Amino acid sequence: MFFRASIVVALVVFVAAFPMLAYAVEVKRGVAKVPTTIASFLDSHCTDCHGNESGEGGFDATTLGTDLRDPKTAATWERVYDRVRQGEMPPKDSNELVESVRNGFLHSTSDWIESTQRRDFAEFGRVRGRRLTNLQLERTLQDLLAIDIPLASLAPDDPRVDGFTNIASAQAMSHFQLDSHLKIIDAALDEAFRRALEPEKLFGVSLDAKGVARKNPKTRCRDPELRNGKAVTWSSGLIFYGRITSTTVPHDGWYRIAVTASSVRSPKEHGVWCTIRSGECTSGAPLLSWI
Repeated sequence: MFFRASIVVALVVFVAAFPMLAYAVEVKRGVAKVPTTIASFLDSHCTDCHGNESGEGGFDATTLGTDLRDPKTAATWERVYDRVRQGEMPPKDSNELVESVRNGFLHSTSDWIESTQRRDFAEFGRVRGRRLTNLQLERTLQDLLAIDIPLASLAPDDPRVDGFTNIASAQAMSHFQLDSHLKIIDAALDEAFRRALEPEKLFGVSLDAKGVARKNPKTRCRDPELRNGKAVTWSSGLIFYGRITSTTVPHDGWYRIAVTASSVRSPKEHGVWCTIRSGECTSGAPLLSWI
């Protein structure tokens, strides 16, 4: 039991504590100064309308922060940059803005934001803290404990941002998420100890043609039909055509599937080509995964 508890502690620290390092680092922020070109632009073209707390649109240009390491401050400056770049500010009814002045402001602001981000990345890295995704956790535990059971499905799906599940800002990190990770770890340890302490139990199912074919030959369905002692399916574009009765296994895991295929009318130029796919094989769930 001591060995098992030690593994749990190690895995919890590895999986759960790492993201908290980001919050344990005390970021010392100095008071930065707005570059002269930017400050001059704001004074000349912004403060007339946005020079106090009652500025138009509720925006006070005199209270813009200077610490671009603060996400809210950086987001505000990025919005100011975008409004000027898109020609929304200064508004059309104000004094006409010389293009060189606009470009000078945009160039200086872009350099200021990017240089701050580069220094920040160099000091702390691009990602301050991120937990393992469900798939990464599954594969880590499989490699660590020499097991091959699926584990990722025991946790709620990772949220996706632009198709990716490993974006730190979008990852959920809550007591519920931590609890699901611990359940995955428990399942992995249970399987590892079962394999270490119990004799290996081989499981196998052998289905002959009759076992694969449809049970009632008069029923119209998408199961193979029994002809001359063979389970026969025909070339078809129908989804899940040729399905066989599902088989339940005693444990989650990876199983080897061997299929013997032949052809009623084999083409003269080549042999038999077939695919094996898995899924619910119903009209309500037509999508299948490749095996």
